[in-house]
Amino acid sequence: MDLGIVGLPLCGKTTVFNALTHGHAETGGYRAGVETNIGVVKVPDERLSKLAAQFQSKKVTPAEVRYTDLPAMSATSSRGGGPSSQVLSALSASDGLLHVVRTFQRGDVPHPQGSIDPHRDIAAMDVELVLADLAVVEKRLERLAPVVRAAKPVERDAGEREMDLLRRVKASLESETPLRAQD
Repeated sequence: MDLGIVGLPLCGKTTVFNALTHGHAETGGYRAGVETNIGVVKVPDERLSKLAAQFQSKKVTPAEVRYTDLPAMSATSSRGGGPSSQVLSALSASDGLLHVVRTFQRGDVPHPQGSIDPHRDIAAMDVELVLADLAVVEKRLERLAPVVRAAKPVERDAGEREMDLLRRVKASLESETPLRAQD
């Protein structure tokens, strides 16, 4: 399973990543637009050794969770056209997202907005994820249009249905409605 860790700057993403992976990634810095941290954790499961003994397995491979600590996403970083292609790729590759929201107050780690407000921060991250989804939908529409035009009539119908769906999704995303809230 691949989980992407997302959140606004200075919310504690890397601290959570280090706790989950027993890692030592550098914390405390605003890393918008830079490399990701990746850690793989084997999932302990007592049942696995019992099954291995029962079936006399020569090799025992526990399940793994891969955590990707993504760069901070914020409205200021996305004004230049949305999340970077690296962030979009990592989001797309994730099976799920772990959203870290800051609720702690520390003078040596000031909140980028000047105050702690989890509801505001969740809404801001929702906007960032909507922008990421919108970028994916727009790219798919761009690539699909010439394919549909050149398709045979039988195949064109399916392509046009997909384009209609993507246009509806795009309109909803442009009104800042997350995909999870769409029908």
